[in-house]
Amino acid sequence: MKRYLVFLTIIFTTCLCQAKEWLFFVYMAADNGLYQYALGDINQFEEGIQDNMEIIVFIDHLTGSDKDGAEVLRIVKDSTDVIVSPVVKSYGEVNSGEYQTLNQFMKWGQSKYSGDNEVMVLWSHGTGWFKSASPQIKYVCPDNAYGTAISVAEGDLKKAFAGLKRKHDLLVFDACLMGNLETMTEVKDVADYIIASPNEVPAFGFPWNDILKKWNSYASAEETYKSIPEIYTQSFDYGGSQNPYGSYFYPVALFVAKMNQLGSLLNNIRLFSDTYALSAGNSIFTNARTESFEFNDMLADIEIKEYFSRLKNASNPSDSLYHFSEETLSLIDQMFIKTASLNLSVEGYASIWYPDNDDMFFVLYKDLYHKLDIADYQFPRFLNYSYGTDTRVPDPVVIDNQAQNLNSLYLSWGIPIDPCPLKYLIEVYSNNLLLHHEIISQTTYSYTFNHDTVNAFIKITTLDEAGNSSSSVRVDYQKDNHVNFEAYITPNPVISMENAKIRWIQNHPVSRLEFKIFTINGDLIASKTLYHTLSGEHSIDLQQLLKSNKKLSTGLYTLLIKADAVSDKKKFSIIW
Repeated sequence: MKRYLVFLTIIFTTCLCQAKEWLFFVYMAADNGLYQYALGDINQFEEGIQDNMEIIVFIDHLTGSDKDGAEVLRIVKDSTDVIVSPVVKSYGEVNSGEYQTLNQFMKWGQSKYSGDNEVMVLWSHGTGWFKSASPQIKYVCPDNAYGTAISVAEGDLKKAFAGLKRKHDLLVFDACLMGNLETMTEVKDVADYIIASPNEVPAFGFPWNDILKKWNSYASAEETYKSIPEIYTQSFDYGGSQNPYGSYFYPVALFVAKMNQLGSLLNNIRLFSDTYALSAGNSIFTNARTESFEFNDMLADIEIKEYFSRLKNASNPSDSLYHFSEETLSLIDQMFIKTASLNLSVEGYASIWYPDNDDMFFVLYKDLYHKLDIADYQFPRFLNYSYGTDTRVPDPVVIDNQAQNLNSLYLSWGIPIDPCPLKYLIEVYSNNLLLHHEIISQTTYSYTFNHDTVNAFIKITTLDEAGNSSSSVRVDYQKDNHVNFEAYITPNPVISMENAKIRWIQNHPVSRLEFKIFTINGDLIASKTLYHTLSGEHSIDLQQLLKSNKKLSTGLYTLLIKADAVSDKKKFSIIW
């Protein structure tokens, strides 16, 4: 069995050369069934490299091959079938299916090499954001020897790009099914442009020799990027460089995306979802989904351009949906500046997850999809209602913090996993009588019981917007009889003077009770004295300590209370 992530680093050569106009980093996770194609592509890099290029290739060799382990090559010009590029770094055994390996390669590469423009190529198998049925092919960059791959939904792909010195000019996914909005949202800040395919990429991958030889034929970097989709699709056409005898029928697609436009498109998807979620089961939406081309082995992804085009075509020009679809299509075209497809009914724009049945949707949403950044843009809420009436009971809350201060009970919990907004029914009981109930949207709650309340409890029930409710979670309260004197501010932090109070409890009468409030710098800003307070629970409005209608500014403060010979100090904050 392989030893886990052991790096043996040997520097054979050091690059002291002048920075080139174009710097390519290529990460070949090839310890899998694509190994022979990886060697072929290295030969293509050697043949296609131009004088103004520096190409640095990481390759994890197939376990059991003549070159077990991983190494980094600096590509040199060569037209033979033999790889002649020198090794500049050797790793020994390494797990290329872990994000740390990719991250370390990129950090090392950026510390050793520089260029006017930087291209990052991820080369391997891919299945988009989700995990496929095969344990060896999941997410992107699988390492078969370790049975691992870099996940998207678990956040590993995003982590792989953390802490780099420079943002990439272009990120290329030379891997299947990585051209989806879910993956792109995870890496939206790592490159100015992304090139990827919403469909499978044939084992031959990108025609790198063709691409590099034409690289310098264009007036700008963007025009160069825009040339790649057609070079790619043409290489798989009959007579193309990767299908010279027309022996294969390849359905392929590729796009170039301008990543500074992604935010606008995602915000529009959020607005679309908020506007139409409750009517998502209407035939105009479900028909558009049914008629759309389906990608991936689950047939659960559709091309976003085709879907909104169908919505627009099915809408009345006077309807808001028509104009909404038109605006979305405009944003799509601004972002995806070039697409190409071959032997497909779609143009090659990015896909988005839109499963055709409720069971697949909910299982994968709870397992993985909710972890993706794109889930924050509310499209899962739209999907939830596209299958009809929501009768699914939400999960109960799980209390993650429970604290009692004097006779106040403080609770907090995480948001249960659900594609729709949730609220929480709070019920407060004492002696089996309902003292108080309310519905809140926040995930924190506190309640102050009367001083003479000994036993009580709070029930929390999760409510979804469709009217479904979870089982209730009960939290018990038991009065603490050991406190002689203690005080506190509620709520803390203070967000409104209207309900801000100083509360204290005393187990014996106090002849003199003095309140003082200090700033974080120790300046006294308010004081008040009470005389002859009885035992029990008491409160005073915070505003009563302040002169007239004085309003404290946002910040941190200290409350000092002196009760005869006893004193208590509490810190509190104000947020306006």
